[in-house]
Amino acid sequence: SVSLSFGVYAQFETDKVTLYYDQEWRITAPEEGIYYLVGGLQTTSNNFNGPFSLFTDDNRMIASGNYNGGFKFGRFRFFYLNGQISSEGEYRGNRKKGLWRYYYPDGSDHQVVEFNRNDFSVLSFKDSLGHEHISNRSGDWYMILSFNQRAAVIRGHFERGQQSGKWTFSYMDGET
Repeated sequence: SVSLSFGVYAQFETDKVTLYYDQEWRITAPEEGIYYLVGGLQTTSNNFNGPFSLFTDDNRMIASGNYNGGFKFGRFRFFYLNGQISSEGEYRGNRKKGLWRYYYPDGSDHQVVEFNRNDFSVLSFKDSLGHEHISNRSGDWYMILSFNQRAAVIRGHFERGQQSGKWTFSYMDGET
């Protein structure tokens, strides 16, 4: 009896690159970039791979993390322009997973959010004055964000970690 085994081995080269981005996050020439990313790029697939750091054009780090075959994977940190951490947590396959911690620009606690498959739960939430609105997974929550280049707010209530009651989305100018 003769036993044959064949193996196919692929080498995935990852080159260290620096890419420059404009205000709309389009890749651009270095002299026109307002952000730049330093990280690994798989030459065979053009996917990000390995650790990366993202900077402003004046060399302030605004993000760091890791990619695995083009997907966000592992520990990520995002920073305010003053150098304080704005948020930190884990990604798995481009999705936030587990506990994420968010901070205000002065470094004080803002909120702790737990991300699961298609849902999230807010474990704690403090406003910018330090007043606690959610503790023990219960209380009122809101988030101010930019949507369609306009300031907007999402408001809702958590009860024992579950979204409860009516949730609202409105633009800060009053339109819903």
